[in-house]
Amino acid sequence: MNTVTNPRPPRPLPPNPAGHRQYDGNRDHLAPYPAEQTDLPMPHHGAAQGIFSEPRPDHGTHHGSRDPGDEQPADPTEAELAALRHEQDRAWRQARDEEDRARRQEEQRRRDGALQWQVFHRAWTLSIKHAQAAWEMRIRQPIAPYAVAFLFRQPTNATLPTHGLLEVKAATKLWLSSPETEDPADLLAAATDLVRNRDPEQPWDVRDELANRCDGGMLPQAEYLGLAMSNLNTHTGTFAEVSRAVTSQLGIPGTILFVAAEPGPQALLADRRGVNDRNRVTIHSHRALSTPQVTSPYPYLDVSLHRLYQDAVHGDLLTWMHDLDREIRAADQTRRALTTHPARRQAGPTRRDSRRRSQ
Repeated sequence: MNTVTNPRPPRPLPPNPAGHRQYDGNRDHLAPYPAEQTDLPMPHHGAAQGIFSEPRPDHGTHHGSRDPGDEQPADPTEAELAALRHEQDRAWRQARDEEDRARRQEEQRRRDGALQWQVFHRAWTLSIKHAQAAWEMRIRQPIAPYAVAFLFRQPTNATLPTHGLLEVKAATKLWLSSPETEDPADLLAAATDLVRNRDPEQPWDVRDELANRCDGGMLPQAEYLGLAMSNLNTHTGTFAEVSRAVTSQLGIPGTILFVAAEPGPQALLADRRGVNDRNRVTIHSHRALSTPQVTSPYPYLDVSLHRLYQDAVHGDLLTWMHDLDREIRAADQTRRALTTHPARRQAGPTRRDSRRRSQ
């Protein structure tokens, strides 16, 4: 009969307190622990710690002493919490205000850029319509190759989606062709003297005193913006010479000039070609345009104010336009002040006539 023996040696027993009994692995009865194991250490606090139990800190043999590294920070007081909340609120408000300020500045730049291009397009329209009128009247009743536009700004219609924006309107002035209107500098000088000799105690409106017509929808409280001029005598030739070489008004080129004293000195000089030159427009601007080149309707070149006023052909015209713009601006400020505050207006006859404006 074969005897089956266990090749695995008996597993050693873990130490246990004296008096406990456990299976010895070889015999089917319980055996007591040896008496010499009765002094085994017991777990702290009377409870065993497992492998996943939180380790208990050992405070050493000296009761009441603490390691400085084990000390926990004290809870903040109500005053400290209030100061922290106040500082967080202040930082949040400052960030919000800076974001709002940057958004408003960007919105204002977009509005300023849109208004500037409105000014240019209205001056460009003056040049186009001036060329059309000069072409149509060249035989029956010729007009001078010079025209001016007194530009105004006013709020847009409150019923439109663009409510809150500004739009540009113009009052224009044309002259009949005569020996007195051959030199544009003389025309600008005469207009400057007329504005300068006005009665400062009475409202004086350039739309009534100088202009031939006004754009439709112009409001009485519109604010003067700047002075534009159309010149049909270009480097291609005079209007009389060009009109004999083209077949329609589309082939007549022109020069566009614009000046404004506020905000800051602005000046613009543009060359508009005819249809034979693909209606090309070349713009030289000093602070009259500020939009990025990639988003501008037309390319333009930033130049110094000195360069524009020293132009051999148009420098003198810009100088005379500057003087006229300054006088009209002062007269319009007085008009708006007297209109807004009637008590400032003294009794006396008004110089404003009742000429009917053509729309």
